[in-house]
Amino acid sequence: MVLPTAAVGDPAPVRLVNDVETLRVLSDPLRLAILRLLMRSVSHAPPILSVKEMAAELEEPPTKLYRHVKQLEACGLIVVAETRLVSGIVEYRYRTGQLGLRWDSALLGQAADPSDLLAIDMASCEGFLQDYAVAVTSGRVRLDQQASPEAPYRDPISAVVGARLSPQRAMQLRGRLAALIAEYFDGSDDEDGVPVHMSLVFYSPEE
Repeated sequence: MVLPTAAVGDPAPVRLVNDVETLRVLSDPLRLAILRLLMRSVSHAPPILSVKEMAAELEEPPTKLYRHVKQLEACGLIVVAETRLVSGIVEYRYRTGQLGLRWDSALLGQAADPSDLLAIDMASCEGFLQDYAVAVTSGRVRLDQQASPEAPYRDPISAVVGARLSPQRAMQLRGRLAALIAEYFDGSDDEDGVPVHMSLVFYSPEE
């Protein structure tokens, strides 16, 4: 039995994370896994799941998820989309509050704990690689042949690179990468477009 729930709007295209508290919520690998689960294949129909359904997908006991779900809900990263009556108990079902996340550069450089940022980066990279592995093993991404001429964008690019650049060229590269991300991943999805996924970390360690 589905119960009436206060109407919730559509997910925001992209949420700018600009406060330390939200960043700390995201720094936990399990909370990030819950959020990624609700944001998967989100383009226009993000999934709506109960805690028990999330637990089954993540192969975790439901009791382990409740506290993390409440923390994600408290900062608006997920919202209650509907409720239903199950054996006389109200069950809440959740949906993502946004289709994508972006970190505020001022927050990353000044207010955040480096350990929080590292935890998010590591969990995000691990999640990206897991999704990529599923796409390859399911045949949705082909590595054994080039993409057809009709769809050359389906030929994946994979690279791990390193070089010594002048400070000027390093800054130029960083700026061009940032500009490309801002231009192509601005949250304005093309309804008739194709999904594109990318994970990028650019850094220059001190010697």
